Amino acid sequence: MTTEPRIRHPRKYEDVFELLTGENGVFASKAQVLLFAAAIGFNEGKRTPFADKDSFEPIRMATFENLGKNFRTVLDTLAVAETKDTKILSPDKFDDRILIFEEYACAGLEVLKIRLEAQNSPLDVVIKLLAEQQRQDEAEDDVFSYLQ
Repeated sequence: MTTEPRIRHPRKYEDVFELLTGENGVFASKAQVLLFAAAIGFNEGKRTPFADKDSFEPIRMATFENLGKNFRTVLDTLAVAETKDTKILSPDKFDDRILIFEEYACAGLEVLKIRLEAQNSPLDVVIKLLAEQQRQDEAEDDVFSYLQ
C-alpha cells in the first residue's frame, strides 16, 4: 500500500503560523502559509534545510491540492527552476521536488518571522511583501523593455 505524500513544516515557526492563520490572520490554513512562504523563499533565492525531528506532523498532499489544481505545477516549477533540469520531473524524483518546496518554504518562514516581529499587523506584512515583489517585477519589466 502506497502512502500519500506529505509536506513537512518546521516546528520553530509555530508562532508565524499562529499569527498568519489565527483570529487576525491572513490565511485560512498552514498549507496556504507554506505556499506563500515557498514563494518568498524562492524570490529570496534561499532554501533552508530542516530535520524530520524538527517538523510538525506533515500536511497531506491532498490539502495542498485542495487549494487549487495548480499546486503540482507550482511544485514542479520550483523544482525545475532550482535544478535547471527537467529530469527532476520524473516520477522517481517526486520526493526531491517536495524537499525543494519544503526548504524554500522554511526560508520564507524565516523572512515572515523577521517581518512579523517588526510589524504589528500580519496583513501589513503580507501587503508589504507583495508590494515589494510588484515593484521588483515592474523594474525588471523596464529593463527588458529597454533591451527590446
